[in-house]
Amino acid sequence: MIYSDLEDNSPEGVLAHLVNIRHICPTAPDTIRSYPFVKTDPFIMEESPNVFFAGNCEKYGQKLMMGDAGKAIKVIAVPKFREKKSIVLLDLESMQSYEFKFDMGTVMRAEQEME
Repeated sequence: MIYSDLEDNSPEGVLAHLVNIRHICPTAPDTIRSYPFVKTDPFIMEESPNVFFAGNCEKYGQKLMMGDAGKAIKVIAVPKFREKKSIVLLDLESMQSYEFKFDMGTVMRAEQEME
């Protein structure tokens, strides 16, 4: 699978593609280290999830897609915390996600003022 060939190759676009094909790890064990299962494939999604996310992405992204029988599926790309200094919050009632950024400069100034 070549992700650059996808119509939307953003992190959330790739995640949406994985939900559409219902496979979490389509290239295992060929290109990703995994035990070669013979009888079953544990990476196949039997049902559409309500939320599908992946961490360690380059940037925050979200997408709402329709799954089986019109079921809404929230796809979220969670950015690398070490680089972006942010986390993602998800409101389970509205299915709205938010990126919360930490301002490290404010924390550093507050610590200096306390000394």
